[in-house]
Amino acid sequence: MDADLQHPPELIPILVARWQQGNKIVFTVRLDSADAPFLKRTTSRWFYKLFSFLSGVRLEEGMADFRLLDRQVVTTLLQFHEGGLFLRGLLPWIGYPSCKVEYQAHRPFAGQTKYPLTKMLRFAWNGIVSFSLIPLRLGIGVGLITSLIAFGGIVYAIYGRFISGSAVPGWASAVSIISFLFGVLFVVLGLIGEYIGRIFMEVRGRPRFVIDESIGIEPGLKADVDSRRFTGSG
Repeated sequence: MDADLQHPPELIPILVARWQQGNKIVFTVRLDSADAPFLKRTTSRWFYKLFSFLSGVRLEEGMADFRLLDRQVVTTLLQFHEGGLFLRGLLPWIGYPSCKVEYQAHRPFAGQTKYPLTKMLRFAWNGIVSFSLIPLRLGIGVGLITSLIAFGGIVYAIYGRFISGSAVPGWASAVSIISFLFGVLFVVLGLIGEYIGRIFMEVRGRPRFVIDESIGIEPGLKADVDSRRFTGSG
């Protein structure tokens, strides 16, 4: 929770009560007051919609970092070794039982906000790229469209040279060569981008699944079971 008392301490007993009911993640959702800046409210709302659309992980609008985590959840989070963990996305992703508690943010007791617009935009961008390859694939799509336009330039150059006869001498060959090279370049960049995306998914090293509870496994055998690789066609 924030140290400037924007997160109300009187909400802590409620969070503990929800945890005692079996929720391993109790997160809070900020209710914006009428005097909150319009730009901040709008950008925050659109970020949560955009993140949920791009990543497939649904975030509640106004979700805050003020939350209560069960010890098991913390242990699971320690398995993630990637830099810049985006906790607001990871906690719904790991799938433990959770619930939300709404609250009205207080005015800062002292000091000023450490999150200006530029820092919020950087935070939003880091969250999106850590969970989704769609921004990369959008670049690949733009490259492929551009390559089609470039190859279309070759057709236009051939038409101007051999059919309409309106091409300036040397123009058709120059445009054809440049368009062809640009088309090949964008296709190759698209292929490289796809491989980079797959490398990114691998180097994050996220666990393929999270074990909530183990039943019938002796403590001494659990490490062997977890580390063993199973193969087969079934």
